[in-house]
Amino acid sequence: MATVEINHLPGSEPVTKAHAGAFEAAYCHMPPSASDMAFANLIGWQKYFDYHVLQFQNLLCVHFISGKCLEFLPPQLSASCTDKEFAEQFCGFAAMAKAHCAAQGAEPVFRYFSNSVIARLADAISSVTPQRDYFDYVYGREDLVELAGEKYSPKRNLIKQFKSRYNWEYASINAQTIGRAKEYMDKRRQDTSKHLTTKEYCIGCEMLNAFDLGFLGGMLLVGGNVVALTVGSIFERFEYERAIEPTVVVHFENADLSVKGAYQMINQQFCEHLPAHIKYVNREEDLGLAGLRKAKMSYNPARFIEKSIIIPK
Repeated sequence: MATVEINHLPGSEPVTKAHAGAFEAAYCHMPPSASDMAFANLIGWQKYFDYHVLQFQNLLCVHFISGKCLEFLPPQLSASCTDKEFAEQFCGFAAMAKAHCAAQGAEPVFRYFSNSVIARLADAISSVTPQRDYFDYVYGREDLVELAGEKYSPKRNLIKQFKSRYNWEYASINAQTIGRAKEYMDKRRQDTSKHLTTKEYCIGCEMLNAFDLGFLGGMLLVGGNVVALTVGSIFERFEYERAIEPTVVVHFENADLSVKGAYQMINQQFCEHLPAHIKYVNREEDLGLAGLRKAKMSYNPARFIEKSIIIPK
């Protein structure tokens, strides 16, 4: 039997850096409420997911093809409207998306919907299925800087050992230093023993190549050589279920495992050098990976952002 080719929604186009302004404007009307809604993630993962975006009435809608499914991210509002109007427009978009999928023998999947978005849509949804593997881990910035108390004792010990063992410094990634960050990525990729997969390399490089969009990042140097780096983006208004708070989302972090304590140190230093008013640090999901879940839980998250697959009415 011939394989049926699944097509993107008519009128949609691949997400590029040129869409940054449209998403920034949309965040003013509807702050992001999950890491998947951050534009940096769309750019960083574009080569893997081929994200497409479509303007549908007042909704900025992103989707990608996954096997025989079209997966739809939560829409962003590109103009102010009531929750009732938002739900009505979403129902119209969902109906169009379902019809497009049905005509191609594809399944529509509406994924990564946070509780904040679900609350706005209310009666437009017939079912909600939480996906624990995709919950965002959110930490208090001060907790990650101070690492106070017995629960953080192992982290403090590793950082103490790092500081006593190495001649180190922390440097922000900017126009003057980004070349060193890119050199680090290239060196890490060439040395296959350094635990950097092709996917990690591509994602990190894509985000560094788009750094002019306003991302922020830092590097850890030992003896003048970069041994770790991290890249994130700042949101003055990030929506939680009962509040809107200034938040940084960490999209990419990598460290040389042969340098003991490098991961703990880059995490702490990056948070220490963030603007003082930042309240939370979102370190994204664990994807159901046992080791990653253990590592993220060891930092004692202040909260989770629940994300679900929803079925529209």
